[in-house]
Amino acid sequence: MPDIPRENPKNNLGNAWANLPTGDRDANLRRAIECYEAALRVRTKRDYPQEHAQTTANLRSAREAVDRLDEGGGSSDDFFERL
Repeated sequence: MPDIPRENPKNNLGNAWANLPTGDRDANLRRAIECYEAALRVRTKRDYPQEHAQTTANLRSAREAVDRLDEGGGSSDDFFERL
């Protein structure tokens, strides 16, 4: 296993963007998605299976929230409860 910290700053930044209570919700979630995707380049399934699964779940939740916003489905606030 590579010698890198388990806490990946890009994953943490993704969580921060996803939970940001101000600004454009759609833009914030899209920034979160970019961060989660970057985190997954470090948190590989082989080397960090648990962290990879956590980041993948965060990414999926953010994408679902963006989809709901794009469809006019109202609030994406339930995303906060998943983190």
